[in-house]
Order: sequence, then structure tokens, then C-alpha cells
Amino acid sequence: MACAKTVTAKVAIALWRGFATGLYQQHLLRTLTETLLGFLLGSALGLLLGTVVALNRYVEYFFYPYIVMFQSVPKVALAPLIVVWFGLILVEIGHSLPMTEVEVDVGVDLRCDHYAVLK
Repeated sequence: MACAKTVTAKVAIALWRGFATGLYQQHLLRTLTETLLGFLLGSALGLLLGTVVALNRYVEYFFYPYIVMFQSVPKVALAPLIVVWFGLILVEIGHSLPMTEVEVDVGVDLRCDHYAVLK
């Protein structure tokens, strides 16, 4: 039991030092910015693609099975695939992986919901 208290105290001290030096605020700002940009980009792409798929029969015939496939895959399972598929490309263009994760998560769900509303 004494070991748990010392570990907890060490974690609390490290947490305090991180906030006191401004280290966490810097990373928190970047994380929130990437999350917001990913959400906005994923929402825009989801609405656009959902509209196109719902209004064009040929696009629906070709893309709808893939959209449903990606919606049925757990989002946690998509994370390693995104890293494998796009990892080096995203690093080269300066795009972050968390932002891409948010884009995919939001985009797939919003695209399917928007398609269902328009149909």
C-alpha cells in the first residue's frame, strides 16, 4: 500500500511540473486544433460525399457497398490500417495521423447518416 501512495505522489508531481512549465498546454493546443480541423474536414467531406451518393444512382451503385463496409468496421480497427496505408505519405506532407483518424471517424458516419436522410 505504501508503494501505491509514492507512485501516486510521483505522478501528481510530474503532472504539476508539466502544467507549471507549459509543456502540456502546448501539446493540448495542438491536439485540440488537429481534432477540430479533422472534425471540420471530415464533416465537409461526409456531407459532400453523402449528397453525391444519395443524388446519383450510378455513384450509389458503385460506392455504397464500400461505404457500408467501412461503417461496419470498428473505428479502432481502422487506426492501424490508416497508419499502414497513409503513414509515410502523411508524414511527408505534414499531415497528422490523429487528424486523419478524426476525419475518417466523422466522415464515414456522417456520410451514411446524410445519405439515409436524403434517400
